[in-house]
Amino acid sequence: QLHRACVSCCCTVTALLMDTLDWKTALAVAGPLLAVSCSAYVFLKYDLVPKGKSGRVNTTIELDKAKVVHTIALGSEKKTLCRCWKSKTFPYCDGSHNAYNQATGDNLGPVIVAPEAK
Repeated sequence: QLHRACVSCCCTVTALLMDTLDWKTALAVAGPLLAVSCSAYVFLKYDLVPKGKSGRVNTTIELDKAKVVHTIALGSEKKTLCRCWKSKTFPYCDGSHNAYNQATGDNLGPVIVAPEAK
């Protein structure tokens, strides 16, 4: 049923395009449209969309709060702040991103905030 709907949608759009455009342009547009329709069909048919994953980045820090917010007084020292949400000293970086980067192939690092040199 799903594949018929994808093909039907593509054919309908192609027919509408052929009414307004020359056949070469209509077919040039129909090719990518068919590719997108087929990709959507494959993802839906074979359930390739991950289930059970929330997409959450923060999995440990202040989960009971609606939003994690920290105010940091900069003073005259530089501060190294965590961006990977893995630090045991969050919001400060403790280098946990190194193990995360090794495991995932990512390239996360901290954000370093420093006062302007005068």
